[in-house]
Amino acid sequence: MSLSAAPFAADFHARLQAREGTAWREAFTRLWPVALSAAGQILRQRGEAEDAASSALADLAAGSALPATWPALEALTAVIARRRAISLLRARNAAKRGAGETLSLDQLECEPAAASVAFAALDVATLLADIDPLRQCILKEHFIDGRTSEEIGSRMQLKPATVRSHLFRALQELRNQVRPPTP
Repeated sequence: MSLSAAPFAADFHARLQAREGTAWREAFTRLWPVALSAAGQILRQRGEAEDAASSALADLAAGSALPATWPALEALTAVIARRRAISLLRARNAAKRGAGETLSLDQLECEPAAASVAFAALDVATLLADIDPLRQCILKEHFIDGRTSEEIGSRMQLKPATVRSHLFRALQELRNQVRPPTP
C-alpha cells in the first residue's frame, strides 16, 4: 500500500484538528511533496513553487475543517497549492505589464464587485448560437473534449491549420459578442 492510500491513525485527525505540532510535522512531511509538485506544474522557478507550496500548507493548517483521509488531504493540498501558484503567476505577470495590484483567486471569488456584472449575465448557449455550426463543433471538441487540432482535423477531414483558424475566428467572434460597445 502506498503512503498516499494509508488511512489516518485513530486519533491523528483529531490531533490535526486540534493543531497539535507533532501531528502537523508528520502531515507536513507527507504533504510537502504534493504541494510542491502541484505548484511546480504552474510555476517553473523552484523558489516560486516553494513559496506557493509553503503558503498552501500554511493555509491548510489554518483552515477549519480538514478531510479525514490521506488521499482527501493530499487532494485538498494540491488544489490549494495550484491556486496559490496561479495567484503568484498572475501577480508576476501583472507586474511585468506594469499593472497595479492584482486580486488573488480567493479575492475574485469572495468579492462579487471584483467580477464584471456583465459576465455574470452571459449565457454561453446564446453566445454560441450566433456562431457557425462548424466552429461551434470545433470549440466543443477542443475545449470540452480536450482534442488537439490534429485530432479534430482528422475527425472532420480538415487540415490542422484550418481547424486552428476556425478556432481562432470562433474565439474572436465570442470576444466581439461580450465586449461592451465602444461609445
